[in-house]
Amino acid sequence: MGKTSGDDTSSAPLRFGPPKGGYFGRSRTPLHVLVFLLPLIIFYEIGSAIWLAGSDGALAQDIRARRIIAQLFDSFGIYGVYLPGILILVVLLIWHVLTRDPWRVRLKTVGGMWVEALVWTVPLLVLGQLLYRLLIGNGAPTVVGPELIALSGDAISGHSMGARATISIGAGLYEELLFRMVAIAVIHLLLVDVGGLKSSTGTIAAVVISSAMFAVYHDVGVLPGGPNSIQWAELIFFFAAGLYFGALYIARGFGIVAGVHALYDLAVLVVIPGTTG
Repeated sequence: MGKTSGDDTSSAPLRFGPPKGGYFGRSRTPLHVLVFLLPLIIFYEIGSAIWLAGSDGALAQDIRARRIIAQLFDSFGIYGVYLPGILILVVLLIWHVLTRDPWRVRLKTVGGMWVEALVWTVPLLVLGQLLYRLLIGNGAPTVVGPELIALSGDAISGHSMGARATISIGAGLYEELLFRMVAIAVIHLLLVDVGGLKSSTGTIAAVVISSAMFAVYHDVGVLPGGPNSIQWAELIFFFAAGLYFGALYIARGFGIVAGVHALYDLAVLVVIPGTTG
């Protein structure tokens, strides 16, 4: 977002007020996205220390996408358990400074983002139900259950509710950071700036390619039942979910899509009866 006309407050202290641009404009601005996601980042970091840490204090269970980001830092000799979370905050802060938007947050906008994220979660729950009924049959679970999802190569059905909530929120944050914000941007750059495709064509291709990467990332080949069982249904679901997340990211930005992903995972791993193992 560009600098608001006649409002030279980019260096002013944080204050609450009604930034211009309407809800749909404000909800995409990096400062509102940061405030929206900050509770999720804090919950994940505290929850991982409580429910996901081993006896030595190190993480015994982690989100693979978060681990990939951490390993990228490691390759440059930068170490720190909180670096992936800090990365989200730093990227959003730098983005905010570069846009020169005022340092003002409208709490109604942040609340509206939570409502919108809840609304966009419902179609994904319906999609999971429809795909399972179409691809597996009426005996299938009504949503994609955690007992069918491999996370970092391990089933999570034996985890506590706190651990599941932490994993759900971490997946929403770090998988969207990796597969939407980073992957789509990099693929678009290669296809459009290097390959010479039209921007719209590059965007569509980037969403499709990142969705395929998202599906493969979930290790559907190691699910129970063997190579000819339900793994293809899982693959199709994750690809379709990737397309959904990608389209939502392009239309509504990183904050909303990360919130939807986290809420969906919370629904199937924590809230909905019969999917908690």
